[in-house]
Amino acid sequence: SKYHMKDVVVGKVYFLLVRIKIKHMELNIIRREIAGSTAANQQTDNETLTKFEIMDGAPVKDQCIPVRLYLKGLELTPSYKNVQNK
Repeated sequence: SKYHMKDVVVGKVYFLLVRIKIKHMELNIIRREIAGSTAANQQTDNETLTKFEIMDGAPVKDQCIPVRLYLKGLELTPSYKNVQNK
């Protein structure tokens, strides 16, 4: 999916069946940058920008957790200054 830098990511997490023991749930925003034109020259850089704790503790059946993440406060711009002299 593509989002604008000032968008809001909205969603819900539903627990219809609770068979596994879940202790916590996090939402991580990871910036992945790939630089290079060919597969041999490509350099991949992953950086975790932020972590949000959505849930702490075991969920209950039929529980719904709303998620709203504002992208405006995050630094989502590329970190490379000069890629292939462009």
